[in-house]
Amino acid sequence: MTKDDRAKVKVAVQEALFTLVNSTKKHLEDKDYDSLQERIDKTLKSLNEMAKQLEEDGYSKAAEFLKKNSRFIVTFAQLALQA
Repeated sequence: MTKDDRAKVKVAVQEALFTLVNSTKKHLEDKDYDSLQERIDKTLKSLNEMAKQLEEDGYSKAAEFLKKNSRFIVTFAQLALQA
């Protein structure tokens, strides 16, 4: 994977993660747990779509890493729902 491609993937993952972080804060304050669960689901879907695109672009190792670890990326938000 080229440096430019890595940077693009990094930005995309960061955007998805930071959106989830901000949504978690907001929805916990509002006690809107259904919306938080929807954001978690949307983030997982987005990460899986990124993995699919990486696979199509020939970056199978990066795609596999993202597939295997996407559920860990959202753990903080899932734990917030349980608190």
